[in-house]
Amino acid sequence: MFIIKPLTTAVDINSGASNVSSSKLVSVLNPGAAAVKITSTPHGDSNYSSASEVYLGAGERIVIKKETDQTLQADGSGSVWASGVAFQA
Repeated sequence: MFIIKPLTTAVDINSGASNVSSSKLVSVLNPGAAAVKITSTPHGDSNYSSASEVYLGAGERIVIKKETDQTLQADGSGSVWASGVAFQA
């Protein structure tokens, strides 16, 4: 178990790509009823030509480590919320 400390307000990354206030650790929540794909731009790349992706199940939350200039974008049917966080193990 770990404890997170919220650092930013939540943004809906299903409505568009976001660097989530340039956060390095981002908590991503999928409150929907279906899995969604989360796509991340590579560090220093402003397009998605060589992006990486992960799938997030319905009702799940994950923490993604990224660089400040990387953006996250969800591809699904509902809101997917992302917030910058810090954590303790």
